[in-house]
Amino acid sequence: MERALSASEKGLAGSGVGPVFAIARVSGTVDARILADALEILATENPLLRGKVVGDRLHVGNHGPELVVGGDLLSEITALRPGVARALLSGAEVVLGVDHAFADGRFCVTMLDRLLSHYRELAAGRSVGPGPARPLEQPLDVRLRGRYHRFDDLPEPPPLVARLPAGRTDATGYGVRTVLFGWTTTTGLITAARRTGLSVHALLGGILTAALYAELELGPLPLLVTSSVDLRRRLARPVRPDAGLNCIGDLPAVLTGPADPVGFGRQLLSQVRSALAGEVPQRRFAMVFCGPGAQGAFTPASLAISNLGRLDPPEGLGVTSIRFFTTAPGPTPLVFVTTVDGRLTIDVTYDRAQVSEVDVVSWTTRFRRLLQAARE
Repeated sequence: MERALSASEKGLAGSGVGPVFAIARVSGTVDARILADALEILATENPLLRGKVVGDRLHVGNHGPELVVGGDLLSEITALRPGVARALLSGAEVVLGVDHAFADGRFCVTMLDRLLSHYRELAAGRSVGPGPARPLEQPLDVRLRGRYHRFDDLPEPPPLVARLPAGRTDATGYGVRTVLFGWTTTTGLITAARRTGLSVHALLGGILTAALYAELELGPLPLLVTSSVDLRRRLARPVRPDAGLNCIGDLPAVLTGPADPVGFGRQLLSQVRSALAGEVPQRRFAMVFCGPGAQGAFTPASLAISNLGRLDPPEGLGVTSIRFFTTAPGPTPLVFVTTVDGRLTIDVTYDRAQVSEVDVVSWTTRFRRLLQAARE
């Protein structure tokens, strides 16, 4: 089984963007041998997990990724692996990663959920037969080809926006900063969103932006905040969560201060609603990869937010958190949000050479305080 790479897959594969990782923290001991058996069953069901890029084609082999036991997640971000998928058991964390050219957060979290479900059944002594193997999926740009023909009315972000300062000249690699919130703070955020008439995403985006605005002590420059949009249900033919493809579009919003978290949140919500109505994420993706000619790069955002919302882990394993993230070179810190068992988790990843680590720590401290204050 094989197919040619699409334009979007070639573009992402050569961009320096890291794999998408889904991470589950499990209470108790995970048996590596049983987990490896569960991984092989999962790869039998999903040929993408057996994929390998050879030249400009995606080939499917006979076996899934080897389970790396005892490795370090930060090292795994830049580790070279032969296939498009990788798996890691690091202490109490079970990690599944897939190259971003072929997968997104929704797919990786769905696959991680099934991996853990298979593990639970095998650990209980029950047999698990692989389900029907799915085909290799059509990439998003192939699905959008010929659907959009006009792009001149798309909003153009300003060429200059405020961002965190660059990192040290000798800094290398990526940083990952995880911020955890308990049930009280998470419930308070949801209540505050309802009270102010905002979505949880908009209020959270407003909090992140207000903290960044305060951190930068901004003058006239605006902030450019992008939201990742899962397009699976927004396509003419909807796509299932277990379909192996990158089905993410981005939605830019230009926010101006001074404003408090609610004020920034209202700006964000208004622009998000308008852009979704105008199919902006789909059209921006199509403009780059399906348009009539090569397109210039977009203005790097001040921050980018990807929010999978509430996730329900498989029962019986004591899963305490599920996270996901990827990394990308550039000056934009990436924010990844999940909620499991009523508890919010935020991961921030950043290019340590292009984003100051000291300022990321200060910014995350600010938004932690603002988020905790939102419940009051």
